[in-house]
Amino acid sequence: MELVAREERFVRRTAMSDNLARGLDWTIRQRELEQAGELTYEHHRRKARAKAGRRAAVKVSLPAILGVVAALAVALLVLMNCIELTRLSSETVQLKGELQSLENEHAKLNTEYERMFDRATVEEAAKAAGMSAPAQSQITYVDLSEGDAVVVYENEESGVLSGLALSVFHGFEAVKEFFS
Repeated sequence: MELVAREERFVRRTAMSDNLARGLDWTIRQRELEQAGELTYEHHRRKARAKAGRRAAVKVSLPAILGVVAALAVALLVLMNCIELTRLSSETVQLKGELQSLENEHAKLNTEYERMFDRATVEEAAKAAGMSAPAQSQITYVDLSEGDAVVVYENEESGVLSGLALSVFHGFEAVKEFFS
């Protein structure tokens, strides 16, 4: 037992040192102990497990945990912003394509509209419908240079009641004409 305890001290001391000579001494000492049967493979395995257990029990501080959580949250937000930017870029490309097709259609419709009001096209469509230009004998001119005059012929009726009814009737007609 005393030999094993000395071995542990020897191992601890050499493990901390980077000295090549000590490392060589430790290897020689380990071989001597293995040949003597005092140091077994199981002993090394238990020591390695104990050492790993001590390493696993590292305390982590609260600020470190909060820092990691904050870094993860920022990374998540950046990722979500990249996704949103990609979606908006895709939508912009789609809308630009739609705008281009609508502009092409607008130009085509404008051309068709102008063609519809072209004199040659209108004459061609009229001939196709069976219409023809009027003959010289069908053309008449109206002279509106004289003033307008209207002659109203009325039967004169005598009587107060018929005159009153006629004036009421004319009043309603005037109101009706005013609002229409």
